[in-house]
Amino acid sequence: MRKPYATRADQWRREHPNALRQWPAKYGTVSQFWGFRVYCGRCKDCGSPVTTRRNVSAHNWGETRIGRWPALCAECREAKRRHYRELDSDRARKRMAERRRWDRYVRDGDRAEHGLPSVRQGVKAEVNDAYVKRFGNK
Repeated sequence: MRKPYATRADQWRREHPNALRQWPAKYGTVSQFWGFRVYCGRCKDCGSPVTTRRNVSAHNWGETRIGRWPALCAECREAKRRHYRELDSDRARKRMAERRRWDRYVRDGDRAEHGLPSVRQGVKAEVNDAYVKRFGNK
């Protein structure tokens, strides 16, 4: 959104349309010209070049901090995502196994309270004394 009045910055931009500004970033350098910011740096893992371009011409009404610049190249970023996806699936599998163990523990405890044998797939149920008292020996 443009201001209804011209500021000194707007005046300076009109008088110097091809001005080039550069400053260091954490893993590279940022250059700004013609309404764009261009980041050039090196991947922090493998050292391959990383470049990104952002349009800042629409942000003439305030701060233009539009997020961080990339520290990793596309290949390293994808490898990191894949690694964390595998970790997440491994953690999810372990959580589900723990939940099943807990459900089995609770279910068997409830069945024992009522004198029923525990239920396990593929395991023959033992008949306990409370079951015989309640339902008879069948």
